[in-house]
Amino acid sequence: SYPLLDFHGNNGSIVDPPAAMRYTKAKLGTYGRALLTDINIPGVIEWGQNYLETMDEPKYLLGTLGSLNLLINPSLGIGVGLASNFTCHNIDDVKAVLKYRMEHPDCKFEDLPELYPSFHNAGTLVNKSEIPAIYKTGRGNVVLRAKYHWEKDYLMVEELPYRVDASNVKKYLIKHPLNGIDEIYEQNGQLKIYVTKDANRQHIEEMLLKKTGLQMSYAVNMTATDLNGKPRVWTLLDILDVHINLVLHYSNYQRQHLTMSANPFYQ
Repeated sequence: SYPLLDFHGNNGSIVDPPAAMRYTKAKLGTYGRALLTDINIPGVIEWGQNYLETMDEPKYLLGTLGSLNLLINPSLGIGVGLASNFTCHNIDDVKAVLKYRMEHPDCKFEDLPELYPSFHNAGTLVNKSEIPAIYKTGRGNVVLRAKYHWEKDYLMVEELPYRVDASNVKKYLIKHPLNGIDEIYEQNGQLKIYVTKDANRQHIEEMLLKKTGLQMSYAVNMTATDLNGKPRVWTLLDILDVHINLVLHYSNYQRQHLTMSANPFYQ
């Protein structure tokens, strides 16, 4: 993911909580500023009142990042009768897909460069063949599996799936022991699972994947509001097209604003 905030201090981790507010501070990071580029230029972004009608706020954020933030950063939302869950992607892959769509505006979905979820140090993507259908429909499941290998007498788990805590896996196995597992050690987000000499390693693998967080399925539901504030399910092409159209709208208004600013007639 690409943080919108530049955080200073102990921000915590999947295992440890963050420090108290008085010990931390945050400011907009590079990608956060990209969302707010030229937000005050008249006519570029439409403004309206917030839910409580106490202040004005932009109805949408354009900038140079715009709706692509839905693709590069994971997001999860729950509302009344609605749910939304976007996965994250490598920004270079997203740029490649966007560039192709801009150069080939009439292309079909099947013509786009390949795009797959990207979880840094978070296991292996299992159902790679099913991913294009998710982007075509806006719904589906992403399955991640831990990266592991067998040593002489233990299973070494190097990476766990996204948002899975090694200490929680260890606690589960202590509370619900599996036949053939002797000892479990956890350090720096990795696991060493020692097995007995007569253990059925294939069976242990299958049970670990089934019963613990060594394999996880993440629902993808690409629901977001459109520019009129109406929720809908978006496809990959929808997100690319709305970004392209908004960037063209933004560029036209920016040129118009610069022209008017430089013309004494408008001063």
